[in-house]
Amino acid sequence: MPEDTGVVQNANDGGQRSEGRTFTQVEVDAFVAERAKHAKSAAITELLQELGVSKPEELKASLAEYRKLKESQKSDVEKLTQIASEHERRAIAAESQIAATEIKADFVEKAVAAGVTDIRLAYLAAQAEGLLGSYDPDKGVGKHNLEELKKRYPHLFRATTGGSADAGAGGSGKIGGDMNAWIRRAAGRA
Repeated sequence: MPEDTGVVQNANDGGQRSEGRTFTQVEVDAFVAERAKHAKSAAITELLQELGVSKPEELKASLAEYRKLKESQKSDVEKLTQIASEHERRAIAAESQIAATEIKADFVEKAVAAGVTDIRLAYLAAQAEGLLGSYDPDKGVGKHNLEELKKRYPHLFRATTGGSADAGAGGSGKIGGDMNAWIRRAAGRA
């Protein structure tokens, strides 16, 4: 193995040892850095020539223009996407409102026919108990469970009277008590 004498061969002297000059590590590092800088500069110049650009400033300007164009296209797409998502959100909200309105209207119609006395309270109770029908845009409103509602909340329904078929034809014809007492009894308050 050759002995290190601290002498660095100069590339310009054909690899011959030069006994006259010794280089420090700092000088060697500076020389290497200079060669690397020169190589980098040569590579950049070669790349610019391949791209058909003579100055780095032209390449920077072209790149900035490309980025600006790309950003403007991106913002157009983002704007359209945002508008589309806003319209979709509104459509979903409208469908939800339509479904709720259809369910409520159907419930009111069927509750009145079933003899519900307080529609609002019956609707809230059915909603809380999960007794409302669901809505399907193709099939309409599903069946409300008014029978179960009547079992759980009988006070929301009109009491069925056990009237006779002859409407009291064979009776005495006289209603007991005064008119106010009769109205209170009919309303279930007496």
